[in-house]
Amino acid sequence: LKPLIGSKRTPQPKLSECLEQIIKQAMRFAIAAWSLCTWCMVCWAQRDMSKGFPYPPDTRPAGCRKYRRSDFSNHTVSIIIPWLAEKWMHMEGTMKAILHFTPDELVNEYIWISDGNQDSKEAELKALSPKVRVFAFDERQGLMRAKMKGVEMATAPVIVFLEAHVIPNKHWLQHILHRVVVNPKVLAMPVLDQIPQDNWHQYYPMSGGHWRYEWNFNLVYTNPGGLIRNDVPDPYPSPGTSGGIFAMRKDWFQQLGLFDEGMREWGGDHMEL
Repeated sequence: LKPLIGSKRTPQPKLSECLEQIIKQAMRFAIAAWSLCTWCMVCWAQRDMSKGFPYPPDTRPAGCRKYRRSDFSNHTVSIIIPWLAEKWMHMEGTMKAILHFTPDELVNEYIWISDGNQDSKEAELKALSPKVRVFAFDERQGLMRAKMKGVEMATAPVIVFLEAHVIPNKHWLQHILHRVVVNPKVLAMPVLDQIPQDNWHQYYPMSGGHWRYEWNFNLVYTNPGGLIRNDVPDPYPSPGTSGGIFAMRKDWFQQLGLFDEGMREWGGDHMEL
């Protein structure tokens, strides 16, 4: 039908314009929802400092196994933490979080390696736990030598490398230690949630993924095809590792000859592994 001459009609938008508006609204909603979720988690960490560190939200998937002491076959760990030019706020928070979330009977010692820092913080660290051991290089030696010194000092059958600016979460050690018990030649590492460098009190959960290398040996964290699901607690293989946080038997680590002490700068541990 044709409109009457002289009548007014509102122009109708094209289908493409309608779809564009729908997509824009959906994106606004998604961004708002993510912002709200992030805001809640950030505020949670900011509010609870009663334990002496920003208490993290429990980001584990549902169905995570609960372990008993007998599951570890008398395996204990030496936790090695090399550090250079770290803020005491981060070091103290790291140590307090480890003590809070780690079963004491699974740990032989906490080995802090100061790589040429003017102040090794030995007194402050030892005041936090009688299991703390501190070694201080007089001059900077580099990350690999600092880590290898920790391996040399370790007395437990399993070594765990950590960094001096982390907040472990619930049952962090039990899950990776059990993988070492099951397979003595495994390198077990956790999924690493994100704490921004410029804000110790923020906390962002990471989705499931694995570490791999690009052709230029750049290390990237991806989930090709979305095969790794966030709602499944089962462990999965990864082609690479971040290099800084993992558990491994000391004898297997030494048999492989890791790390190369000729690498004198900080970084590159993921490549060496």
